Amino acid sequence: MNVIISITPRNIFNFLYSTTIETSNMLYYMNRNLIGIFMFEKVIKKTLNLEKQLNVLMKEVELLDNCEVKTFLIRRFSNIKKIIQTILKDQDELESNSLLINSYFSIKNKLIKIIDSNEKDEKTFLECLNEQKVFEKDLFVMGRYVDVDIKESLQYLKGIIYLKWEKLQHFVSKKQQLLEKFELKVKEYFSKFPNNDRNNLFFLLEKLLKLKNDVEIEILIISNIVFFPEVEVIHKNFQQIFIKTDTLIKKVRKNIKNFTKNKMKINEYENLGTFEEQINNICTSSLENNYDFENKDSEMDNSQCFMEGAIFFYFWYV
Repeated sequence: MNVIISITPRNIFNFLYSTTIETSNMLYYMNRNLIGIFMFEKVIKKTLNLEKQLNVLMKEVELLDNCEVKTFLIRRFSNIKKIIQTILKDQDELESNSLLINSYFSIKNKLIKIIDSNEKDEKTFLECLNEQKVFEKDLFVMGRYVDVDIKESLQYLKGIIYLKWEKLQHFVSKKQQLLEKFELKVKEYFSKFPNNDRNNLFFLLEKLLKLKNDVEIEILIISNIVFFPEVEVIHKNFQQIFIKTDTLIKKVRKNIKNFTKNKMKINEYENLGTFEEQINNICTSSLENNYDFENKDSEMDNSQCFMEGAIFFYFWYV
């Protein structure tokens, strides 16, 4: 059933404003060195949907009588379209990305079966390890990673299998070696941070986020047997590395944010409030379709979008 919605220039203005923020956030994710396989799929599909909605609204803007308002809104449309076109340049990778998602679920389901089984199915586990090697190569080539909850990650599931099968002494020895490896990485990243230029800050941040994720996985795995004294010590040491890594991540993000604030030039539209009032009082039109202005997906994780403000203001006010 079609719904008739009264659309004023102000409605369009507000929609474009919120859409600029939303598409800028999505552009931020697409411009990262790596993007999650599930986030990639979500961004592309959502952008395609927004493109359709904008095309419908553009027809309404073209019917406006006031030339000044029409020019202003068309300019906003043009800027948003630039963001959308940039995002959709990778649209042809959607099918390959879907294959990665299917591979992830295939390996994950096999690992879960091994965990749930009372038998030690080494043959199937070896197959999973080989499949994962191919999968990780494909991820690397496409610049992707698996953006799932830690306990849903292949690394965590493998760790649970090793925990289930290995003798305690051997398990502890391997974790101690891994702990030392992580400690060296943290020292290396701390030594690089003070002298890091702006271009390398993003690469350092991605390495730190990867390290933080790896450490957190080990903490969760070890927590299953933390009641053993020798395991408790290692567990605490992993927690210390996690804290150090998280601290450095916050410092790097702060530096990136400060740099963005200092360098981004914002040309704000003068008397924006007066202009909004003007376009709100000029004309009213109606649109007969099933478009819903209030139906906005707010699931995008903004907590990590420290570039959000800079990108948004650039595309909105230029």
